[in-house]
Parts: sequence; C-alpha cells; structure tokens
Amino acid sequence: MTMDTTSVKLELKLIYTKIAKRVGVGKSLAQSSWNPKFVDVPPGKRMLVLSPHPDDDAIGLGGTIIKLRERGLEVRVVYLSLPEDEVHTHVERKKEALEALETMGVGDYSIPEGGFPEPGLLRDLIIKELKDYHPDLVFVPSPLENHNQHLATFSAYLEALKYVSDVDTALFEVWGMTVPNMAVDITLQAERKAKAISAHTSQTKLVDYITMSKALNQYRAISCGHPGQAEVFLWLDRKEMLKLFNGR
Repeated sequence: MTMDTTSVKLELKLIYTKIAKRVGVGKSLAQSSWNPKFVDVPPGKRMLVLSPHPDDDAIGLGGTIIKLRERGLEVRVVYLSLPEDEVHTHVERKKEALEALETMGVGDYSIPEGGFPEPGLLRDLIIKELKDYHPDLVFVPSPLENHNQHLATFSAYLEALKYVSDVDTALFEVWGMTVPNMAVDITLQAERKAKAISAHTSQTKLVDYITMSKALNQYRAISCGHPGQAEVFLWLDRKEMLKLFNGR
C-alpha cells in the first residue's frame, strides 16, 4: 500500500502541536537526569483520589491505594463520571466500581449517576471536595495523559487549586507516562491491584488493562533499578503546581 507522505507528515505535525502545548524543554539538558525517590507510601494522612471514570483509580494507582489503606491512612476516591453505553448500564458500572473499591480497602467514595460533567461543574465539584475533605494529598491524572477527559480533570483541578491552600498533588499515569519524582513499590500489592482492575469486567473485555498496568509497573520498577513492580507519580506542593502549569 502506497503511503501518502504529505498526509502523514501533516498528521504528525497536528499531533505534535498538541504535545507541544504540554511539553517544553529548557535550553540545556546537561546534568538533568534523575531517579524518582522510592517512598513506602506518599506523604500525608488524608488522601483524595480524583478518578475521571471508574477503573482509572485502580489502573493508575491501585497498588498505592491498597498500600495506603494497609498502613491505616485515609483514602477517599471520587469518581467524576459513571458512563454507560448500549451494553453496560450505570447499575452495572456502579456494581463493578463498588467491588473494586472493596478489593482496595476503600470505604470512603463518591459515585455520580451520569456522564462526565462540563468544565464549570467539574471545577466546582473538585473545589467542594477539597474544601469539605481537607486532603493532605490529591491524586489527579497528569497533563501528559492522552485522554481528553483525563486532561479536563487536570485542568479543572488546576483551576480549583486557586481556591484552596496547603494541599499537595501527585500526578498519576494511565494513558500517558508522566515525568515522575516519586515511586512506590507495589510488588506485594500487585495481585490485589490486578483483582481490583478485573472487577471492572465491562472494561477489561474491551482492553486488557491488567496486562497493560502490570507491564507499566514492571517497566517503572526496572527503569528505577528496583525489583518487582512500582507505581510512579510527579509530586508537587501547591506553589510548585501553580508555578509549573499556570506560570504563577
């Protein structure tokens, strides 16, 4: 099959313009390599997880959630939508989410009844969670995710961050690899994480999320010179979050 070179180049440029909005490189890259810091669990006592859909939490940081709960730390998971389609109803997706949450040991959660909210409502929902729950650390999808609703969640969170103080952020990865400074060994939690992901039967029928997650976690551990499996995050305090992504 003959490839239309001009068309391919145009497509590549279009994709690049989207990437360029989120990625920048300084003038000098020398002496700038690093290894993420391994921690037993992320710092803080009250953790808030913003999950665009049921399953993003389990896939992106299920091992860390399990580990946090094993350490007796507070974790609240907030799903921002409960999608349905011609085959899978809200009732089915909610049942899957509840099973996954139970597997991860999470009893504090919020599950909506509808689709993904528009930007203003999403921002206000996140502001309310931040003010009502008073988390020490918020887990949110990274701006390097390749999924529009994950990116919308990040953008809404960044706006919400202007209305609160003294909260740290950990950016996690599902559909795009973040640039991490923190790593958590989840080798002992990997089996339970896989079980939590598998609870989302409607989704694992479409994509092999268990293999995808395991492969990423193994890569993350190996690339950090660590055995087993690891989940990684970009941890930032509020000041650095706003400075890095808002220029403030």
